[in-house]
Amino acid sequence: MKRHISIYALAAMTLIGGAPLTGCEDFLVADNKSEGGQTADDYYATPEGLSAYRAYAFSLLKPLVDETYLSMTDDGTDLYWNARGKSPSDPAFGLYTVVAENETVKDFYSACYKLINAANGVIYYGGDTYAADMKFLRSYGYYILTQQFGGVPYVTSYINGAERNYPRTPLKEVYDGILADLDAIVADPSVPAMSAHDGSVSKQAANALAAKVALAAGWDLGTTLEDDRQGTYTINDKTYFSRAASYADAAVAGVSLMSDFAEKWKFENEDNQEEIFSVDYDRASWPGAASECGHSLQNQFANYYGEMPTEGVKQGSSLNGVSLKSLYLFEQGDSRYAATFAMTHYNLADNWDNSGYYAMYKVSNTDNLPIAFYYAPSYTSRSEFTSFLDAHKAQFVKGSCAVQPKAFLLGKTTVMATFAADGSYSLKDIEFLSASDHTPGVNSSALSNEVSGMDCVRKWDDPNTLQAAKSTQSCRDILILDVAAAKLDKAEALLLAGDEGGSLAAVNEIRARAGVSSLSSFGAYSCSYTRQISGFTPTALDVVLDERARELYGQPGRWYDLRRTRQMYRYVFAFGVNMTYSTQIPTPAGVYKWYRPIPFEEISGNTGMSQEDQNPGY
Repeated sequence: MKRHISIYALAAMTLIGGAPLTGCEDFLVADNKSEGGQTADDYYATPEGLSAYRAYAFSLLKPLVDETYLSMTDDGTDLYWNARGKSPSDPAFGLYTVVAENETVKDFYSACYKLINAANGVIYYGGDTYAADMKFLRSYGYYILTQQFGGVPYVTSYINGAERNYPRTPLKEVYDGILADLDAIVADPSVPAMSAHDGSVSKQAANALAAKVALAAGWDLGTTLEDDRQGTYTINDKTYFSRAASYADAAVAGVSLMSDFAEKWKFENEDNQEEIFSVDYDRASWPGAASECGHSLQNQFANYYGEMPTEGVKQGSSLNGVSLKSLYLFEQGDSRYAATFAMTHYNLADNWDNSGYYAMYKVSNTDNLPIAFYYAPSYTSRSEFTSFLDAHKAQFVKGSCAVQPKAFLLGKTTVMATFAADGSYSLKDIEFLSASDHTPGVNSSALSNEVSGMDCVRKWDDPNTLQAAKSTQSCRDILILDVAAAKLDKAEALLLAGDEGGSLAAVNEIRARAGVSSLSSFGAYSCSYTRQISGFTPTALDVVLDERARELYGQPGRWYDLRRTRQMYRYVFAFGVNMTYSTQIPTPAGVYKWYRPIPFEEISGNTGMSQEDQNPGY
């Protein structure tokens, strides 16, 4: 069993409703703790009660890092595309038509303040006992709030009453407050230097988070956006960028990347040297049904492949599939491709233990397993593709298997192979772009409606997933902070601080681990997507963002990267899908929306805010 603070170890308390900051009196209502009616003040002042409150606070990270808010962290970006024309649960984010009354925005805003207030509550009842852990959680809550909303009410005291006056705090004060908290954690002699992978906070985690905060502060406070659509900017102050690079250095000091990217993501290698902080799941300690023990990230970033209970396929969502740009993002020899995507999906032939999608993790020799779907990367030639099909002809025989096999050579023109009973095949070309509209990124109805037409991300796969139609089975820990990401934060910070050589060295370290050649300069960078999607010339910043995309693909947060770096609308116009940008972006008043709207309920119910505090464009 894991030693982590389990996501299931909730405190003995009841969570009421989904109130925003102005309803904080409803956030926590303690259960009656004894027959005599023990009060919250009595219970949380005890070691047992305080420990339970701490575990509860950690549990509030879950909806902020799992699939709950993928629409806010990834929709409408360059990397993902909804397969089969499927609309997400809240399509407003992909279409950039979010309004202040949006329920998803309100729920996210509320979830962040639930985390923050719980952290403040533990400090209120326990003083310094868990102060470092709680300052870290509070810092993370405010960090993601600033990325979505900009300046927000910055509250560091426990709210347990009906107070409704919380003015919006200037963004610089919020950033500086977060960094002061993280600096205090690093200075605390009782905090361990490195992650112990037991659910506690370390100086390493504080430095890694501080690097992200300082990097965002550098962009938001130290640059001036010149052209929204072109993503051009002027750097006015490099102070925060230099701080970000220093924080990142401290976070990765003495820690090397694992030699193999695939080893980092193996289920049995959780808690490896690259992990700095994660939200942890433990199937063994889950008290309920085994098919409902986790999160559904393994079902996201995928197409629909059929029905798991009857066909043994992966339970794909059809959401956040691979975009046209992403098909050409990886070059041949990049080890991250096969570790990120499930190139081969095995067919259900016998039983769930030795066949079906998850057989790749459970069968030591897969050479004779029947194949349901095979996906060749875009850099594969047509002759290489057909040679593979010929060499594996016996594995494409359906026989008594559940799924009729198919194979795809992915690309702007995708080649689909369908198989006869003896494993012989015929080929058909399917255009990724529609025949009538060759605008880069526009979905093809033919490919988007082709069942199983796009591959899936495998990073979050749990080999212990049951053959059941449930999308809450992944008990993979959700990685929030890690060494590779910190090195990429350093690369970006150094680039903006003016140290191009140092930035390039950090990028090349990431590339070396992936098995691809080093860059002699940022100008030497070339990527296939620039040939497939015309009109886009990469800058040095794009090189860093592309490396981040390859390294972190399928890990929620691409929207944060594009918003922070001022490239969001430049990328939307170059690579986006599903909208008419000329009419939908910008607003009729010519305003580009760089933040989400402050929820309507927050402004209407908060005496410290008015409509003048609303973000531009809403």
